[in-house]
Amino acid sequence: MSDTFLDLDYEDIDLGMEKSFSVTITEELVNKFSEISGDISPLHMDEDFAKESQFGKRLVHGMLLASFISQMVGIHLPGRNGLCVSQETQFPNPCFIGDTVQVVGKVEKKSDVGRILTLDLKIFREPDCPVLVGKIKAMVLAKKKLKNIEKTEGMDLSNKNVLIVGGSGEIGGAIAKTLALHKANVTITYNKSKESAQKLKDEMLTENCVLTAYEADLTSPEGLNSFFQNLSLEDKSFDTLIHCAAGDLEQKSFADSTWEDMQKNLDISIKGFFSITHKLLPAMVEKKSGNIITVLDTQVIGSPSEKNAPYVTSKYALLGLSKALAKEYGPHGIRVNMLSPGLTDTDFVKFMPQRIKDTVAFETPLKRIAYPDDIAKIALFLVSDLSDYLSGVNLPICGGHDMV
Repeated sequence: MSDTFLDLDYEDIDLGMEKSFSVTITEELVNKFSEISGDISPLHMDEDFAKESQFGKRLVHGMLLASFISQMVGIHLPGRNGLCVSQETQFPNPCFIGDTVQVVGKVEKKSDVGRILTLDLKIFREPDCPVLVGKIKAMVLAKKKLKNIEKTEGMDLSNKNVLIVGGSGEIGGAIAKTLALHKANVTITYNKSKESAQKLKDEMLTENCVLTAYEADLTSPEGLNSFFQNLSLEDKSFDTLIHCAAGDLEQKSFADSTWEDMQKNLDISIKGFFSITHKLLPAMVEKKSGNIITVLDTQVIGSPSEKNAPYVTSKYALLGLSKALAKEYGPHGIRVNMLSPGLTDTDFVKFMPQRIKDTVAFETPLKRIAYPDDIAKIALFLVSDLSDYLSGVNLPICGGHDMV
């Protein structure tokens, strides 16, 4: 088994590209496959029975041979970014324990719609004796583009004073970087992620950007009052609030959930937002100008995932409160909008198996999941004056996965 992945993007793969590898079919391999699959047919597992058959000895499971398709797609061609989506196979000749087979895959067709490769795949036990032939369709997932956040020409936010609650997280941090790079005066709060907040401050300092960080538990009256006392001492005020704090996405059935689970999520998503907004709104009303952005989740747009009742409930509650504020405070010149990211490549979903992430990418028209920078770019638009006639809107950032 190879531990070296081919790491090509769709555009790097040419028609006619061919990869191959060989495998020796041992008795141990056949026995393991039988245990995993539950196929204990005597043709495969009983030496005496197999001797009396027309083959004269134990046959290798056809689906064991077919399992090498997974190795071809996931490691060799297309490799690390490959996901098998369909296969049509035939088994023209038998394969036996002790055979060394050659697995050969060749790119026969490329479909730009969906980034799909059609592979001609053959497995030989001898040069002129194929034991499996088939057509495989594999999607090449879009590779994550690691790049620095770039400034948008002509976008100057030097007149914006922005407070980002939960600004040390990956989405909040990406938003903070993007706004700071566009000259906004950015302040973030964090509760437990002091190291991440300091790293963000240091990074922005090297870019000559203004970014301040405060440790604050905004769900407690003491933490809230302490935070605003510090702001008063430094004569800080804000015209824009972005609420990025999120609760716990831990999967747990409703039957196993407690009210404490629900309360924890509501405190972070609703109580914290309610408390900070309550403090900031009077000044916004007095100035007849303000901008509030809440970060939700596409689960409030489409069908929510299973076993996430506390998290989903808190996001729906935040959606309702955001819309209510947009309606009530619009006449005071205050805009309230929402961002709903789809599945995003952050540590928040690190518990999720990669196969599930790949499946979501496959189901997404743009063929990848979101990155924090994707959310930050839309936040930049909402903070800027380009969106000054937009209010009460929930924008899905999901590559077309959830359409409204």
